[in-house]
Amino acid sequence: MAASDILFADVSKLLFSDVRDIVKLAGKEAGRKDAAAWLSGLDDAPPEKVAIELAERLTEALAREREPLKRLALLNGCEAAAATTLAALELATEIAPLPLPAAAMQAAVAADSLLKVMATDYAGLALGLQDKVGGPDDARELLRLAALRAMHALARREVLAYRGHAVPSPASWKLMQDVYSVARAQGVAGPNKDGAAVEHEYVAALLLALADPARLPRTALAAAHAFIAGLAPHARIEAATLPRDDTSCRFLIATDKGRPAQPLAQIDDDKALAPHSLVLNCSGLPPRIEQLLGAGGEAAPLPPEVMRLLNDAWSAAAPARRFSRTQFKQHIDVIAGLPAILRLLSGRSLGRRQSDAAHADERDTSEWLVVNESPDGFGIRHLGGTAPPLAIGDLVMLRPREQGKFHICLVRRQSPAPQGTELGVQLLCSEATVLPLPSEDILAMGQQGLLLPRLPGFGNAAGLITAAGALTPQSVITDNQEGTLKYYGLGSRIATSTAIEFHLLQSA
Repeated sequence: MAASDILFADVSKLLFSDVRDIVKLAGKEAGRKDAAAWLSGLDDAPPEKVAIELAERLTEALAREREPLKRLALLNGCEAAAATTLAALELATEIAPLPLPAAAMQAAVAADSLLKVMATDYAGLALGLQDKVGGPDDARELLRLAALRAMHALARREVLAYRGHAVPSPASWKLMQDVYSVARAQGVAGPNKDGAAVEHEYVAALLLALADPARLPRTALAAAHAFIAGLAPHARIEAATLPRDDTSCRFLIATDKGRPAQPLAQIDDDKALAPHSLVLNCSGLPPRIEQLLGAGGEAAPLPPEVMRLLNDAWSAAAPARRFSRTQFKQHIDVIAGLPAILRLLSGRSLGRRQSDAAHADERDTSEWLVVNESPDGFGIRHLGGTAPPLAIGDLVMLRPREQGKFHICLVRRQSPAPQGTELGVQLLCSEATVLPLPSEDILAMGQQGLLLPRLPGFGNAAGLITAAGALTPQSVITDNQEGTLKYYGLGSRIATSTAIEFHLLQSA
């Protein structure tokens, strides 16, 4: 019997067969032909058009087919044909500045549309097979394979959202939870012969969400996800039990909610847990990260500051603060953009405060209200003055009225609200100095950057914020500290936008 005939055999004849090997065999024999069929007429089309067309063709093909194994074959064939296209669209989203320009947004939407179709149909196949496990038409391995591909597509879709500084939808999280719950209940969440596991895919997605990807360098997202996927087998998902004696490195998964895990330490001891709640136990991860950090050099697959950030996210026993809570008065001034902040700190603009309103520069400041405060950031709402046209990744300074202290922040979330625009900002540090930048171009002489001498969220490393493109990887930055010169080179790039670049600094 040819591989293609086996692939479309009745599932009842595969009672004790390894469906994974059958699909792999068929794919090797017909892979090139199948890909050519899926991509027919799309040879010269741009990736965006290819993705949209493949999504439509897959939807039409699945609508005509009800037999599970044939549906799986259609999904596998489309996924293989889309490999190059999806990779190109993901890269276009990753390297584009924020906020995403129209072309990059089009690429992200096209990739998401195709991934959504694949994820939804893989998941639908897995959920529909749960009643056939253990019966006369045992579909255990088919369910395992469908669930594994569903989790992979869902996780890939979530990483795509993070690349654009978006948040995965609750529906996406709920579907991932449903697929995992079915696989766990049917005993197929564990590793297959190749070591791939539904549970590992789910754990990796949860770990990445706990790390708050908005704080990771966008260019490091793929590497961070790969690193996390390698660590996933060392974490485990357990049934949630009472009493909760040890909450360190443990996170609650509420399977009735469309959201990732939350620290178990934040859940009141007397609060009843929802039925079938689970706990993600990460206690095996910090020792492995510490071991990699201790080895240093090539042993560390990610920059040390990123690994420390991951370690902090997964090891907290309680909702710990990397920054001490600031006693804000609720009304603050927001100074938007690097040029305005440099003018303020270098003394060329006093900004707008109640104590020196006569010297105000109304163009640079606006009045906001602090509506929420988190361990490393704030939620703020616009009250008065002209709201600056802020976007994700932009730089702002928050300054409480009638106080000399200020906070340097990056915009991480933005949402319209009936009461006024609301922003979520990440707190970088509460001290900064203006620094002249090196330049061999006389036309660029006199440029300045913002030196952040101590970044608690990045292992207390120093950082530098400059205008986009102001420096090269070979640039050497000189800091004159009361006559003592310190020299820095550019380290990891933490954030970039059309206006600024934010790098960690390392000793030159």
